[in-house]
Amino acid sequence: MEIKDKIADELLHYLKSFSFLKDIKKITIDTKTWCPFTHGLETNESCYRAVPRLQYLILLLERYAIRFEYLDIDSYELQRFSEFISTLKKPELNATYKIFKENLKEIIDIIKANEKRFKEKVNKLTCEECIRLDEALNSLENHCYFSSVVMSVSSVEARLHYLFRKIDKKIYKKEFERSTLGQIVQVFDEKNQKYSDPKFNKLKKILPKKHRPLLELINTYRVYSAHPKGIKIDYKIAQSILNLSFSFLLDDEMKLSKKLTKHNESSKR
Repeated sequence: MEIKDKIADELLHYLKSFSFLKDIKKITIDTKTWCPFTHGLETNESCYRAVPRLQYLILLLERYAIRFEYLDIDSYELQRFSEFISTLKKPELNATYKIFKENLKEIIDIIKANEKRFKEKVNKLTCEECIRLDEALNSLENHCYFSSVVMSVSSVEARLHYLFRKIDKKIYKKEFERSTLGQIVQVFDEKNQKYSDPKFNKLKKILPKKHRPLLELINTYRVYSAHPKGIKIDYKIAQSILNLSFSFLLDDEMKLSKKLTKHNESSKR
C-alpha cells in the first residue's frame, strides 16, 4: 500500500495492519535528492522549510508521537523521539545532509526499537475503536474539544457493546443493542433497581470496580459535549477524557478476543 495523505489522519487504524517503520523508510529512501540538499554542501534553509515530502514526513512523525504518548509505550523513549522530531524540523540544526541523516537515523532507530510494543498496544483495539480514537485525536489537535470528547467516549461505548454482545447475545439484542453509554452505565449502578434481576449479573461482572468512577466521569463529559448544556470543554478536559478512554480500552481486564480486534478490511480507511 502506498503512503497517502489521509494516513496521517487515520494513523492508529492504519498501524493495525501496516508497518510504520517500512513506510518511513520508503518515504526517506532518496532524501539525498531532496531540494534542500542539492544546492551545495550546506542545507538550503528556504527549501528545507518548503519541500513537501519533508513536511509530510514531519507531520507523520508528529502524529505517530501523539499516538506513542496515548498508547503509553515508554515515556523516556517518547521524550527522545519528540526531541529528535523537534530537531528535524529546524534547518539550522540540519546544516548539512550528513547531520540530517544522523538525526533521521536516530528517529528511525527509535521507531524500530518500539514497533513491537506499539503493535501490541494497537492490537488491543478494534478497528472501530481505532477509527473513533483517530478522530478524537485529530479533533483535539484542531481545537474541536466537544468533538474530541464525544469521539473518545464513543470508543469506550463501542467496547462495552462488544463485551455485552460477547457475554450474552440474547440479552444484548433485547436490552442494549441501541443503548447509549449513559444507559449502559446504569447496569453497573448497584442502586439501580432496573437491573437488579440476576440475569444481569454476568454483565455487571465485566467491569472492575476501579472503572466505575471512570465511566461515570467520561459519560458526564459526553453529555456536556454532545448536548448544549452551557458547559465549557477546554483542551485539558478533552485531553484528560482521551487519556481515560485509552486507559480503559488498553486495560487487560477489558480486553477482547483476537478475533474481534483483528483488522477488518471493510472498515473505513
